[in-house]
Amino acid sequence: MMPGFKDFKSVLKEKGLGGGFLDLVDGENRIRIVSNFVDYVDEFTDTKTGTVKKQNKFICWAIDRKDGAVKPFSFGPMIFEAIGNLATTSETAFDDLPPYDMIVKKSGSGIDTEYAVVGVRTNTSLTEIENAAIAQAGDLNRVVERVLAKKGIVPPAAQDVSYDDIPVIDPQDVPF
Repeated sequence: MMPGFKDFKSVLKEKGLGGGFLDLVDGENRIRIVSNFVDYVDEFTDTKTGTVKKQNKFICWAIDRKDGAVKPFSFGPMIFEAIGNLATTSETAFDDLPPYDMIVKKSGSGIDTEYAVVGVRTNTSLTEIENAAIAQAGDLNRVVERVLAKKGIVPPAAQDVSYDDIPVIDPQDVPF
């Protein structure tokens, strides 16, 4: 029997396509970071004051161990620092990417949300399916552009480009 649209979750899981971002739930969230990070500035509206504020964020590709899918994982400085501490601590140190899963523990909500990150100290190789999904994941900069575009934010790199600032070079002036 062919699966129907109501079976979308199991079909996506079977194909390694979880879709969407990796969302942390309260409690333990087991993930595997599979790319370096890209940093960007996001904006949000402070619910208490109604003012728009900027926030430094980071994004990388990660395997969500709930469904096995490779997803963009966007996080703030608290999680970034915790992962950095794992990278520089003798028992959990890594150079490029961690060779192990991590557990990100989330508690609280809103401005009172707290995160703790611990390394699962069993180094494990990625499977062929995981490596194939990672290879197809794409450019994180494009993900950031889409996220910011949905909010109407123009990334600074796009704002700074002006072709008027590029000097015109006459081939006659080139000394060779």
